[in-house]
Amino acid sequence: MRFDSFRDRLSARLTAAPVSAPSFEAEPRHASVVAIFRRAPHGGAPPGLEGVEPGEPELLFIRRAEVPGDPWSGHVAFPGGRMDPGDDGHLGTGLREVREEIDLDLTVHGSILGELPGQLTLPQLGRQMVVHPFVAALDILPPLTPDPVEVARILWVPWRHLVDGEGQGTMEWEWKGRSLELPCRRLQGEVLWGMTQRMVEDLIGVWQHRG
Repeated sequence: MRFDSFRDRLSARLTAAPVSAPSFEAEPRHASVVAIFRRAPHGGAPPGLEGVEPGEPELLFIRRAEVPGDPWSGHVAFPGGRMDPGDDGHLGTGLREVREEIDLDLTVHGSILGELPGQLTLPQLGRQMVVHPFVAALDILPPLTPDPVEVARILWVPWRHLVDGEGQGTMEWEWKGRSLELPCRRLQGEVLWGMTQRMVEDLIGVWQHRG
């Protein structure tokens, strides 16, 4: 599918899909992330991604830098972070964080297609946080300069690989002396799981909805 057709169809389906807010008992903190699509570039795919067609949609992920005390340290995620007092709403938080983490100004180089349902963090991580996921598409892609303090790696994953279920499996997670088996995806040597995995499944659900 041509990228322009993909972008327009996804935007329409995001507009039609309800954005539910998670329920919580006390006033939480807020954060925002942005799922960013681009056209796969010309010039051949990198090793392990042979067969990716130039122009097909790819979705950006980052692997967060290892930071002591950060519960999301080293996780594969969408760029984003906590709301600051001066932010222009939840979307403003996401736009600012994308600029800070990967030096990308979405107001110049892309457009916001819509929003996904918010995700509530685990209460065991402290004061709860609602994470608001937005979806964007790039018109052009300037060189990205990740902040090394926050971002260890940028990876682009073909959208059709995600829709086709590539890399789906389970992982063991130790929590308070218990071993839990959680769903995950193994992509380009990284493990996608947890909140971002749920956001990806929400995004696939919106894309596949025929209502």
